[in-house]
Amino acid sequence: MIKLKILIPYILVFLLLPSSLFAQETKDVLNLTKSEVLKLSYEELTEFDLADLMQMAEIVGMSTDELLELAIVSASKKEESLFDAPLGASVLTRDMIKKAGATSIMEALRLVPGVIVREQTPGNYDIHLRGFDAIDPNALINFTTNSLTLIMINNRIVYNEFQGNTYWELLQVSVDDVERIEVVRGPAAALYGPNAVTGMINVITRNPNDKQGLQVSSYSQAGTPKFHSYSAGVGYNGDGPFSFRMSGQYDLRERHNVDYYVLGPQLTFGANGAPVTDADGNLVMTPPGFVNKITETTLNVAGRVPLIPDRPSTDTVTNVNERYPDPEKSYDRYSYNGHVNFHKGVVDMNLMGGYAAATVQKAFAVNNMAALSADESYNGFGHLWGTVNNWSVSADFNQGKLETLGNGSSLRATYDIANAEVLYDWNIGENLNIKPGASYRYASFYGRILGSEMVDANYELVEDEGDKVNTILSGFVRAEYKWNKFRFIGALRADKFKYPDEVHFSPQVIGTYKVNDGLMFRASYGHAVRSPFMINLFTNLHMKYPVNPTPAAVLGYLQSNGINFDPGFRYDMVYLGTENQNAEYDLLSTNEFEVGTRFKLNQWLSVDAEVFFQELNGVDVFNKVATGFDASGIMTKQELVKSDTISFITPDMKPQQFGSTVTFFGKPAEKIDFQVFATFQTTKVKDYYVLDENGFVKPGETIDLDHENTPSWFGGFNVNYNPISKLHLNLNGYFYGEQTLKMSNGVMNIPNETVDANLILNGVVGYDIFKGGQLFINVKNFATGEKRQFALTDKIGATYLVGINIDL
Repeated sequence: MIKLKILIPYILVFLLLPSSLFAQETKDVLNLTKSEVLKLSYEELTEFDLADLMQMAEIVGMSTDELLELAIVSASKKEESLFDAPLGASVLTRDMIKKAGATSIMEALRLVPGVIVREQTPGNYDIHLRGFDAIDPNALINFTTNSLTLIMINNRIVYNEFQGNTYWELLQVSVDDVERIEVVRGPAAALYGPNAVTGMINVITRNPNDKQGLQVSSYSQAGTPKFHSYSAGVGYNGDGPFSFRMSGQYDLRERHNVDYYVLGPQLTFGANGAPVTDADGNLVMTPPGFVNKITETTLNVAGRVPLIPDRPSTDTVTNVNERYPDPEKSYDRYSYNGHVNFHKGVVDMNLMGGYAAATVQKAFAVNNMAALSADESYNGFGHLWGTVNNWSVSADFNQGKLETLGNGSSLRATYDIANAEVLYDWNIGENLNIKPGASYRYASFYGRILGSEMVDANYELVEDEGDKVNTILSGFVRAEYKWNKFRFIGALRADKFKYPDEVHFSPQVIGTYKVNDGLMFRASYGHAVRSPFMINLFTNLHMKYPVNPTPAAVLGYLQSNGINFDPGFRYDMVYLGTENQNAEYDLLSTNEFEVGTRFKLNQWLSVDAEVFFQELNGVDVFNKVATGFDASGIMTKQELVKSDTISFITPDMKPQQFGSTVTFFGKPAEKIDFQVFATFQTTKVKDYYVLDENGFVKPGETIDLDHENTPSWFGGFNVNYNPISKLHLNLNGYFYGEQTLKMSNGVMNIPNETVDANLILNGVVGYDIFKGGQLFINVKNFATGEKRQFALTDKIGATYLVGINIDL
């Protein structure tokens, strides 16, 4: 049995200092008073070298580690040192992100322990905390997207109520806007509400009040394959109570390889463009797979939404040029935002607003043609937040539009989302703190899939229902008591949903024991629920597939599957949410147990480790619940009374995950520091449901299976080296084990797709051309060649960039 020695990250702080910390000229600090040192901000401290810091530590009577120990807010909704954080947590600063050459907030999360980050197409990432991705092998590919991790910007919730996932391309902020990113691993719903099931990621932006005078910044880079990322910001903080900052970004990336995983079975075409038949006159069908070029011929997928020759040219449901207007482009977005801060006395308030628009190709949902879909979307927001005495308030409004599955040809939604929260910080004596609060969330969506029909006359989808609305009214309280070296935390949240009309509770219990300044143990239990989403509740889509005249593609598909067919028949598909089939909606929830410790091994090496177990309940799946086929498998106009019906159901299965995350922090010499981390885990599905030959759930039959799409090991490393003053070198990497995506159900069958284990290496060389200005060369994924990081998506190759980083 291996005895783990888990260490505290005191020297983590050195990872957060800019590379010039140990190389700049020594400043005179001997004349500073204790009060003057304590007033210095973190940014001002980073201007001093190590010798100066040690002198200041002696002046104020604390160690260098304590002087620079990093703070985190998200773990407890109060500022505390990362060492004291009662949950598994990590912090990334802007300096860490830029040193590593991260080109986006999404890519920067590869520097965080416990986060799975896989690039689907250049710039588009699949991101999960610990996993539970594509947990159901009988689901559609759109249910591989993460709806279990809460994403926030300045505590503003940015997950989308439509399907619960985060549209990362619609974040209105860029790397240059980031002050730090705080990540909490494990359930956090008791503090932040539904969807913090596996944890939360909170992006904290720069506050214009943190620095005096004029502020100018830019973080821009460009290179090959075609890659452009430009961002700039300007702000000002004068002598008055007001300060402001404005910024904007433009990002364009093209695919490294333009191929598509085409679903099927597919028709085979000869040189003359006609379908190929065998000796018996049957159409020759080829299995699903990748094609090098996407055209109406290669994308003529039998049995799905067929490309009917006599359809109008304006038909966007099956028109390839409409579905994929620019096959080479993977990521095209722009965003801008403005931030005003008012700080006077006990009042500290912020007002921020912004807008983002994006066109991307990513694996959001199977569109009956290919695994990738071309999506267009935009989002605008306004956010007011701050503190007055012991009160904290936050209110925001979001409005946007989603056009997915081929620029909205099959799936489109507009939405309005509003949030409001108030929190009171109440100290009772020296050892007891209570934080009660309340919040309200309103979400309104209008879209095709929430009430639509494909009309025969022009084959277009039209909306025939109005807005769908759900609300969440919540009350919560967090209590903390300190006794000697112990710290006890309890939190409880009650969420009242409009749909389902129920109250759900999310409790959390935490205990820590701080042996001394170099050793701390922690243990926690958390229960969290995930809110219901619009698609799950209100899907009401009736798609009518006309087959008169009968396309050969449809006939070939049906014949190849042994289905007799009356050519005069029209085949319908009905998709229903739980509210439209009068079914109960069981909220997905998790129970998680975690123990961890932080320990300082010696003066240059520390370790942070945690062991966790979590189980999901109430996992909903999208499956066949009714069919129009008769017992003999014959479709006729007379016998088909109702269409195939696909809906959300909640089988009694329990995905379970057991694992550990270990992080090492080191500074073996003055000019070098490093961080290495890895997560090892196993994911199983207990009591998994079984389907019969027609795609229906077999009542009472279950099996246990190993879940293979969440990698059993993943992690990364980050090394900084400053050989001379002004020269900065960084090597960072991200790795993960083999994983297999299984997507096979009564709606669509896709062969299992395995993604090989991979090591992604990145290198950055930077040189200070002036104080606050740096030129750098950034090379991405330079070692392992072109590999797919996510099933059915793109091969990601190397990228070579030149950039500039200005921060004045």
